[in-house]
Amino acid sequence: MLEKYAGKLARTVLRGRRPRNGLLLPDHGTTSPYPYTTQWFDCFADPELAESVYRQAFPLVDITTIPDEKILTHRRVALLQLVQKHIRTRDMLELAVELANLIEKWQYSKEQCKSLLYYIAKAGNTIDGEGFIRTLAEKAPTYREGFYDDCRAIRG
Repeated sequence: MLEKYAGKLARTVLRGRRPRNGLLLPDHGTTSPYPYTTQWFDCFADPELAESVYRQAFPLVDITTIPDEKILTHRRVALLQLVQKHIRTRDMLELAVELANLIEKWQYSKEQCKSLLYYIAKAGNTIDGEGFIRTLAEKAPTYREGFYDDCRAIRG
């Protein structure tokens, strides 16, 4: 529960908004008053270490500022980074050849490819979805049948 609440709070801040309320955790236990610590860091095995990590700004890598050429040097993670960088700003058809080359080169699992296609189908843009899949299938022949099967599954 705490992780979900903290995640929601973090998303609010990342969206550039200020949280309306601080962290509020209601208690409805059998012992009253609540007998345990209410210091969040006390929940960690090493409270001092947790405090030193979570009381500072978190590191953020803004993938949208990294040139594609640099992303392509990131080996297996390059595929996801390239898609995440361009998912809302470019027609995915423009990237299909490069994506297929990465898929073929790094031999991703069937489940990873399916997840990637699902992500692109739900969040990405393209003027020609069939052309996108056809290009992937032609340029990454090892995955040809998988791409077509995954597309049928995504369409439902």
